[in-house]
Amino acid sequence: MASGAMLNECAVDSSEAERAPPRSATVARRGELEVEGGEVAFIGRLIDDSVFLQTQVSIYTTMLGKKSSITALCRRLSRIDGVRYTVSTLAQGRTLRWVLAWTFLPQILLENKSCASLNLLCPSDGKSSALLWVRSHLERLEVETERENLDMLICSARSITWTNQRAKRRAEARLNPLDVKRSRLSNADVGVQVSMGVGDGKDSLSDAGNFDSCETVPLSSSRADLSIQAYFPCSIRPSVLRFRVIQSRENEGVTFEFVDGYKPGLYQLLQYLKNQMK
Repeated sequence: MASGAMLNECAVDSSEAERAPPRSATVARRGELEVEGGEVAFIGRLIDDSVFLQTQVSIYTTMLGKKSSITALCRRLSRIDGVRYTVSTLAQGRTLRWVLAWTFLPQILLENKSCASLNLLCPSDGKSSALLWVRSHLERLEVETERENLDMLICSARSITWTNQRAKRRAEARLNPLDVKRSRLSNADVGVQVSMGVGDGKDSLSDAGNFDSCETVPLSSSRADLSIQAYFPCSIRPSVLRFRVIQSRENEGVTFEFVDGYKPGLYQLLQYLKNQMK
């Protein structure tokens, strides 16, 4: 078993290659500076490889050059069962870089300094665990819960149901697209290349749809219609907030860990649960 896998800062997307040169000199080759899809696609392939290797490597780490890449990669990791990850920063003079690390080993604890855990001491009746108490209240609030293991829940809220309407509108505004009145639509004939996944419609390792069928209907000697059917899993409404709930082994309490979405909503939810104990 390998102790770790480390990936240095990835290349930029080939479409960004014409940007201004770096302040410091570089002797890297063009193939080492650019990659199709940028660092998100490049590190995404490392994440896919880690799913197959899992515990054969103790910990996986990589450095990011763009802050915007963190959200996409963390969302990808959060869809994988049994993985824990953390994000940190590196300051190199005038340059700021981000570090992403993840592991499949439960005994390795990765601290997320950018988002402190929230603890809640639950009432105990001796019949049910604190995790069951929290889960029952979350289900009443229409929060989707899924067991990752015996001591952990993955939770997803499609709307803010535990606070006032003003906070709900703020959270939902983060998901709304740009004003429709400002949209200008145009038509164009384009050629595209689509990479299809395989599976049951729940392909969490890639954002590709699951291939179903492909038919070609000849129209003439040089033209043909192409019909492709695929399943692209898509929620009716995206999640406003995603978080983990972890059962404490020391007391009758749980720990809340923010994953993504409307972060203030997690603090509001914790206060709501505290009020239910009164």
